[in-house]
Amino acid sequence: MIFITQKIDDVAAGDWPGIETEAAKYHRAKIEVTSYSEAAEWSEQQRKWWKGILLPALKKDTGDTIDYWETLLKLTVLPDDFTPITTIINGREYVHVPSVNELSMTKMNLLIERSVAKCHDWGLMWVTLPDKELRKKVK
Repeated sequence: MIFITQKIDDVAAGDWPGIETEAAKYHRAKIEVTSYSEAAEWSEQQRKWWKGILLPALKKDTGDTIDYWETLLKLTVLPDDFTPITTIINGREYVHVPSVNELSMTKMNLLIERSVAKCHDWGLMWVTLPDKELRKKVK
């Protein structure tokens, strides 16, 4: 269980009864407090859907590579977040786009939503947003 707290007037505020209730479920429990930023969070489900469902399905449907689709969608739907980077190694230029791992959860949601919409624009109507009900059926 994850609990989010914040400091208000220099005092930690949070769901202390909820934390205590969760900890009481175990003979011994470990509670770890770390700095938290919503902007830095990127959920595992988002990553799994993007890398493990959407991109392979696009490859299977069209025959284009996963790298092709990932780069196309990044540059098409969030170009400001995926400005190509040029790196020179041994005198040769290599161009790549940043990783999705650099996105916040909010930006990842935008990437997912806009990618689905763009796929629909391209006639790929079978592409749908992640659905936890479908995830339950697959397990």
